[in-house]
Amino acid sequence: MQVGQQPDAAAAGQHLGELPDTVVVADQEDCAGLLGCILEAGQQGGLRSEVQAFFQQDGWRWGGQAVDQRRQRLAAAGGRGTHDQVGARGFFHDVLGHGLGGTLAAPVDFSQYTDAKHYRIPEADGARAFFGLLTLTPPGAETSLLAFTSCQKYSGRFVMRGSSLRGVVDTEGIALQPRETWTLEELMVKSGADRARLIAETGDRLATHHPPLPATRAGQGNDRRPPTGWCSWYCFGPRVTAQQVLDNLDVIAKEFPGLRYVQIDDGYQSAIGDWLATGSAFGGNVRTVLDQIRTRGFEPAIWVAPFVAEEASDVFQSHREWFIMDADGAPLRSDRVTFGGWRRGPWYALDGTHPAVQDHFAHLFKTMREEWGCSYFKLDANFWGAMHGGRFHDPKATRIDAYRRGMQAIVRGAGGAFLLGCNHPIWPSIGVVHGSRSSNDIKRTWDRVMTTARQNLSRNWQNGRLWWNDPDVVVLTGDLQLKEFVFHATSV
Repeated sequence: MQVGQQPDAAAAGQHLGELPDTVVVADQEDCAGLLGCILEAGQQGGLRSEVQAFFQQDGWRWGGQAVDQRRQRLAAAGGRGTHDQVGARGFFHDVLGHGLGGTLAAPVDFSQYTDAKHYRIPEADGARAFFGLLTLTPPGAETSLLAFTSCQKYSGRFVMRGSSLRGVVDTEGIALQPRETWTLEELMVKSGADRARLIAETGDRLATHHPPLPATRAGQGNDRRPPTGWCSWYCFGPRVTAQQVLDNLDVIAKEFPGLRYVQIDDGYQSAIGDWLATGSAFGGNVRTVLDQIRTRGFEPAIWVAPFVAEEASDVFQSHREWFIMDADGAPLRSDRVTFGGWRRGPWYALDGTHPAVQDHFAHLFKTMREEWGCSYFKLDANFWGAMHGGRFHDPKATRIDAYRRGMQAIVRGAGGAFLLGCNHPIWPSIGVVHGSRSSNDIKRTWDRVMTTARQNLSRNWQNGRLWWNDPDVVVLTGDLQLKEFVFHATSV
């Protein structure tokens, strides 16, 4: 549809709600159940915090779409009553949240790292928010699926409160200028008896908007094999040393020659944020270990948390202007608005809209790829690249913009190396990583084995469609019973 063209409401099958000086154009595509939305300003423009769609008895309606931030949120329109036994499955913003299952009356969080409690993403009292996808299945009835099937610029979520259900496109209070047009994210609404098929169709549609990132191997073109390797974290954590990696390299070469990658995790760097400066545990030069990995016939892999830095890091002390800012124009301490980081925090988050940050990312990963020889990057703490509550160098950018621009710079610098996303926002990462962690970190306890298996199975529909799922490592030592080890290895 041409921007600015007013469609026929009956033909579109939608009610075109309107506020003064703003019109929302809803576009029914040929593919049943897909709604596109274009927001177009009139003469005055205005300050917008979100665009909403309400679910009513006769279907979805775009209504009360452009909400003036100064008026807070609109009251929910009359929604469909819910049944206590309606089965629900929804996703959270961050991958470690994993979402919710169970029923509306008895919801079950799939992880303790929820958006509202752990990451402190704002949520209205008495409401539950789901990002990207929500399915509702009443007893004996068809499943209704609601999904945002694109995430180019805005975060899409579904908010349940009492008997109302809203689909929300978060425009983050950015001013819509006079005669300016915004293309929002695509909303998919379908129902059917086969829940798995509905979710698979969602994945296919997401892949249409965000084609999977191709992984290449030097001289061999597109590489479709899932990566396999060894990671230092589950043996040594952040206290890993060069000698420990080399000792394990000897065993791997003898006992597990079929592995491809040997990955050095957190602990090699001098500070969080200073990734090219090696700490004392690696003798000030991690490249000697990476060279040994390559000499023994394996591919070097390394952990990087590109979007975060500790206060003492050189990158923070030298380039404070590169970071997401608070309202006073100072770098925003992450613990003021969200979880501050699991070690050496509170962290500060690099602003992916800043051109110098994009150059920094591209240079960092190009150096690690071409000079260090790393062909696999485990990207951690990506959540902070889309941190809420701050201001960006580009005042027209959303959090999704900031994260995706930063990731696109990383993709350019990595030059075809495999990029694994960990602790990342799920929907905004589609199309900018090759692999996605699909569970929490594994631990040698039955509770963690059980919960990670459930998390991995709940996201199985994404594997091979959006990216390779990373179920985390297999750990076969510890105090678990044999049958528990077998279950663990089988679920992975």
